[in-house]
Amino acid sequence: MSRAALEMRGATLRRGNATTLADISFALAGGEILGVAGCNGAGKSSLLHLACNELAPGEGKVLLAGEDLAAIRPRDRAQRMAVLPQHMQLQFDFTVGQVIALGRSPHGDSGAGGKDIINFLLDTCELQDLAQRHYQTLSGGEQQRTQFARVLAQLLREHPDENLAGQVLVLDEPTASLDIRHQEQLVHMVKMFRDRGCAVLLVMHDINLLSRCADRLLLLKQGRVHSLAPTAEQLNETTLSELFEFPMKVQPRAFGELPLVYPDSGQHAF
Repeated sequence: MSRAALEMRGATLRRGNATTLADISFALAGGEILGVAGCNGAGKSSLLHLACNELAPGEGKVLLAGEDLAAIRPRDRAQRMAVLPQHMQLQFDFTVGQVIALGRSPHGDSGAGGKDIINFLLDTCELQDLAQRHYQTLSGGEQQRTQFARVLAQLLREHPDENLAGQVLVLDEPTASLDIRHQEQLVHMVKMFRDRGCAVLLVMHDINLLSRCADRLLLLKQGRVHSLAPTAEQLNETTLSELFEFPMKVQPRAFGELPLVYPDSGQHAF
C-alpha cells in the first residue's frame, strides 16, 4: 500500500477548556481531492490549521508522507505543501506579478524555471492583464485569484507541467470571493493538479461545487468526523440533514452526474 501524502491519526485540538477537534483521522493520497464540509464552527478551518502545522494537536499525529509534520523544517515543508487560508492580508504595495513571485520563495530560484511558472500562472489564471496592477487596487475576487496563483507558484517545483506526486495543496474556501466563471476556472485547475498527482485538502461551504471536484467527503460535526466516504455515498438526504441541522433535499440528475443538493426550506420553521 502506498504511503499517504497527508495523514491525521487521532488528532485532537483543545483551546483552553474547549475541545475544538476530537479524534480526527484520515489518509489523503496523492492524486486525490478530499473535500471537507460542515456547519459554521464545526472545526473545518481548525482542521486545516492542524494540517499545515499552524496549530499542533494536543493528542494524535499529523504526518506528511509518513514524517511527523512538526519535525519537518519550515522551508522543506513549504516546498512540499502550499496553503491558501480563508483570509489573507497583504500590507505591502506589491504588483500582482510580485505577489505571485512570492510563492517561489521556498524554492530560492531566480532562473528560467521560476519565470516560466509565473508566466504560466498569469496566463492560466487570467491575470496577465493585471500583472502590473498594484494588489491593493484590485477587487476582492481579483485578489483571491492572485493569492491562488501565488499558492500554485509555491506548489510547482521546477516547471509548469511537472508531475506533482508528493505535493500537497490545502485550500480554505478558495471560491468565496469569485464569480461563477472564476469559480469554474479554479475547480478546473484544482482537478488538473489532482490529475497530475497532487494531494488536495479542500474546504468549501458550497456542497454542490465541492462535490463536483472532491473524490471523497469528510463531513465534520461539532469537531468530530461525522462520516468519511466517497462523494456519491455522502450525498443523501439523511446524512446531509444531520450534518447541516436543516432539512436537505437531494435531486437525482442525468446518469453519471452527481445529484443536486438544496435546502428543503418548506420543512423547517425558524
